[in-house]
Amino acid sequence: MKRKKSTIILIWILIALGFVIGIKIRNYKDDTGLKVVKWDNFYDGKNINFYYVNDDKTIFEKLKREYKLEDIISKGNSDFEKSVELLKWVNQKLNYSNKKNGFSSYDGAEQILKKSEESNKNNLVSDDECSIVYNEVSNAIGVISRIGEFMISDEKNEKYRSFKVCEIWSDKYNKWIMIDPSNGCYLLDKDIPVSAVEIIKKGIEGLKVVGTNKPEKYKKNMKKYFCSYAVGIDNNIYGISKSNTYICFVKNKDSFNVPIEIVFNHPFIFTDKERLFTLSPRNKYIDDKSDKIPTLIFSKKTSKDNKNIEYYGAVFKNSIMVEKFYVSINGSLFKEVNNYFQFELKPGINDIKLSSDGKNIVRQVVFQYNIKE
Repeated sequence: MKRKKSTIILIWILIALGFVIGIKIRNYKDDTGLKVVKWDNFYDGKNINFYYVNDDKTIFEKLKREYKLEDIISKGNSDFEKSVELLKWVNQKLNYSNKKNGFSSYDGAEQILKKSEESNKNNLVSDDECSIVYNEVSNAIGVISRIGEFMISDEKNEKYRSFKVCEIWSDKYNKWIMIDPSNGCYLLDKDIPVSAVEIIKKGIEGLKVVGTNKPEKYKKNMKKYFCSYAVGIDNNIYGISKSNTYICFVKNKDSFNVPIEIVFNHPFIFTDKERLFTLSPRNKYIDDKSDKIPTLIFSKKTSKDNKNIEYYGAVFKNSIMVEKFYVSINGSLFKEVNNYFQFELKPGINDIKLSSDGKNIVRQVVFQYNIKE
């Protein structure tokens, strides 16, 4: 079974249309002159079907045997304690660097570990690779894990715009717990481990960092990333992806400051509600049809020569794509759309309105595009 690819087809409805999305959040270079002026497009519901580890355990069993994972976690009595033992092992096996290396984004834990071992003392890996390894070995021992991504605010002009971590589901604490495999640590609030969204809401200053001998330095270096946080709807590791849409938590929807390339390079659903990030992966999904308002999602396709960029929009509701809706672009009459629409960003204001009936506005997004000389 092959590891799930990160460059996939735009959600279920668009698979038949062959529209491929490129995913490149890192290596930021703001040469678009594009920014969000208005984002009346926040998801307020809870009716989303998250996908977790599939039934094929072949690779997991191989990881367990080859790296003797059961021995590594033998001192742990609870799922969280086992996760901490695993964290120590991953942090010892991999030498983290904030610079990207030559590893393929399609490499799984086994490939990354082997390449790291072969390179001896020069086994530098990024947060991407550290998170991939921890995520797979955690799921291999039966502790459900997912990869998440902290993101910097759009106002900060930093080279790296995001940072990958993992969250494990703890039955002991009945919650998601943030694990930072790159730095070998996790955070506590009054002796209770916290989730990624809790770090954003509470602020890292008042939390205790466990696993590093330089906690204050960690807080200083990482604080800039705790502005928003995203997880995939589909957290399966191997096989064909069921969705490439991401859910992104923002602390304050009145000041939308997510990096603009995040908005387009993944289909993203943004929310300021914590509840989606607290759902247990053990819960069976039931479509209760509770979403009353659809949500716009965006993406872009860049030509192979990087000269042409095509922008696309689609609509999400009750965990599936909406087949029929209406869109008004820059003041035009509402036009009926089937599945998705393509639009051109023009210099100045770009106003996109969504309607379910062709009359009433339910969502509105405004971009400003300034052409740079």
